[in-house]
Amino acid sequence: MSNVIKNIYFYLFAAIGLVFILIGLVQLIQLGLRAWVFPEADVYVSYPAPKPVEIGTTTTVGPTQEELDAYQRQDAARNRQRQATTGISFLLVGIPLFAFHFRIIKRNLNT
Repeated sequence: MSNVIKNIYFYLFAAIGLVFILIGLVQLIQLGLRAWVFPEADVYVSYPAPKPVEIGTTTTVGPTQEELDAYQRQDAARNRQRQATTGISFLLVGIPLFAFHFRIIKRNLNT
């Protein structure tokens, strides 16, 4: 009975490690596709800069179109970095998890 539980444990954690590897690879492939193949995927719809509004004696002006565009570029860069760190983190956890458990499974199958 305890041998069955050990086998379930090792196969389950090897499968979890493999899933982590796949998720990390999918995220990095998606990031690469958005960066080099479909660069327009990170472009947001750009609206014209707001017109000045007079409130009493004060004129309030919103950000210019250039400022909005610069913010959108910075936001897209932050999102790419966040996705890269997530994908790499999944790989850094998944590869050792899978390798360790799969090595034990393989050794137990040979004995």
